[in-house]
Amino acid sequence: MSDAPTAPSKPRPGYTMLLVFLFLLVVAGPASTNHTLRTVLVLGVLTNATWAGAESRLVRTVGVASALLISGLFFTGSGGERVGLILRVGYAFFVNVAVLRSVLHRRRVTADTVCGALACFLMLAMSWSLMFGLIEHLEPGSFSGLRSEEAGGMADLHYFSLVTITTLGYGDITPVSIWARNLAAAEALVGQFFLVVLVARLVALQIMHQRPADDVD
Repeated sequence: MSDAPTAPSKPRPGYTMLLVFLFLLVVAGPASTNHTLRTVLVLGVLTNATWAGAESRLVRTVGVASALLISGLFFTGSGGERVGLILRVGYAFFVNVAVLRSVLHRRRVTADTVCGALACFLMLAMSWSLMFGLIEHLEPGSFSGLRSEEAGGMADLHYFSLVTITTLGYGDITPVSIWARNLAAAEALVGQFFLVVLVARLVALQIMHQRPADDVD
């Protein structure tokens, strides 16, 4: 009695759409004062990150529904806005870890793997900008140099997060409160550590893939 043929495993979702939304957020986010546009872009990032990083269809479906609910809470008034900010910060870091775990578990370095690695780095900056926005919302004046007042200056804070994680530090926006200063320093450290670890992992995978089978042992 012959065994039934094993059905081929379905390919995991790629990171292309996630990277597209992240690039749109990088380009349009800091340049726009439209709160709705930035929220839609963040929602697109969260839902695509959930879809790409989750292990099963059920987890993806529940995650996407959670992202929609969290973004909806952001528009329900001042109390709901605070709750929405807290939930979005937590959920952003959660999907960041999920996508990073998915990328690190890849066995080969492909174009999609590189897209996932780049998406992880940009998502880390986005997650930190949401945390900065929460600090500014809870303690106004935590950052100096913010030009846009809407939603705690999220457009400027996203720009600040990008220049902080890349350690550019132009100085046009500076953290003032103790929490803002400590988190900005932590983002710079985490960003550099993240690049070192991720690049080392991708290089190791590429070397292992290129080595002949006899040399692996």
